[in-house]
This record gives sequence, C-alpha cells and structure tokens, in this order.
Amino acid sequence: MYSNANLTQVKSLTFLVFIFIFRFIHVTAESTDSLIVLDKAGYVKTIVANATHRLFSIDSLPVSNIKLEIRYSTANNFTGEPVYNRPAAYARFEVAQALRLVADSLKSLGMGLLIYDAYRPYSATVRFWELIGDERYVANPQKGSRHNRGCAVDVGLYDLIDGENLPMPTAYDDFTEQAHAEAECTTAPACRNRRVLQLVMTWAGFRIFETEWWHFDYKGWEEFPVLDVSFEDLDAL
Repeated sequence: MYSNANLTQVKSLTFLVFIFIFRFIHVTAESTDSLIVLDKAGYVKTIVANATHRLFSIDSLPVSNIKLEIRYSTANNFTGEPVYNRPAAYARFEVAQALRLVADSLKSLGMGLLIYDAYRPYSATVRFWELIGDERYVANPQKGSRHNRGCAVDVGLYDLIDGENLPMPTAYDDFTEQAHAEAECTTAPACRNRRVLQLVMTWAGFRIFETEWWHFDYKGWEEFPVLDVSFEDLDAL
C-alpha cells in the first residue's frame, strides 16, 4: 500500500509526464505543419537521392524557339526595380522537358514560347508578399510558391517571323480581373493567342492558374519542396 506522501509523489510524477507528452505532441504537430524551405545543402541532398529532381536551365534546351524575357531581372516589373541580379530560368527536369514539347508544338504554328519567369527563390516570394499581400496574385510565404518548387512558369508567345511578342489580354503581371485566365478579351487576336497557349500547355501536363493568363503549374508540383537557392549556386552545381 502507498502512503499519502507516496501517492502525492506518484500523482505529481504522472502529471509531469502528461505535460511532457502533451507538449511533445503539440510541438511535433507545429513542426509538421510549418513550411520547410531548403537551402543549397538541402537541395543537393534531394538531387543526390533523385537526379530527376534537379533544376534544369530552360535556356539550354535544344530548341530554337524559346526566348527568355525575365522581367524580374529588370525594372520592368510590378516592383519597379530588379529582383534578380541576372536573367535566368530554371525548372525541374520533367518541367523543362514538358516545355520542350510545348516549344516544338508551337513551332509548327509559327510561334515561339516566351519565358517571363520560372524557378523563383523563396526570398523573392517573401519580398513580393510584402508588396502585394494578395494570394490571387502572389504566394503566401507561409505556404510557399509553386515557382519556389521549380514547377511553375510564367509564359507568353512570340512570332517566329518578326520576333515580336504576340498580343495577349493584358500585359504581364497585370493584377486586374481582365488578366484572369477566362476573362473576356478585348480583341480577337488576344483571345485566340491565349487559347492556343492554354491548349498546348495543358496538353503538355501544365495546369491553368485562374487569375493569371501567363501562369501555369506543372502536374505533381506538391511533391517538391520549397527552395531558396540562388541562381549562382544553381550554376555551380
């Protein structure tokens, strides 16, 4: 039989164990729910485990009708200043191969694929959120962007004969309802070009983004982690 003193000690110990278990479960749940952002070292570990997860330079694809117009390397973007220190476009290997199929298909129509943005370091997403703070147009840093995962691209079309950008419903990064993927077009050519872009991108495995005609997510983007790896580090790998 336990004495009253022993019973008191047992109850106290039981209570402390309960508090410990509760706090462990609580902290574990918070840790599971929080966003994990991989730096260069973390990214390297993932591609050592699976080489197909590597970020691939879109500019190095063996096609002649993909043109980079990386707006965030210039002041010609909604921030009014350069975000990237140089123009670069990276995407997961499978995404890059899908873009190659898109470019090949567009070539038969006399069109080229214009790349406005692809992989975007997480630090840039944080900056965009501070400026806009609207999930219809920029990703919430608590969730991360599909761009941060290397599985989203911002694209347009250009004419292979004269090299001019083809008309679309709005300019790039136009945060109005007119830029939505299914908004009414003001001109027939803009509507036709948007439809061509949507058809060929979805055929290649991309998904339309409702509020931006230029934004497409590649299937399975959820399987990839958020990255904050600079273009310079990617070049060196």
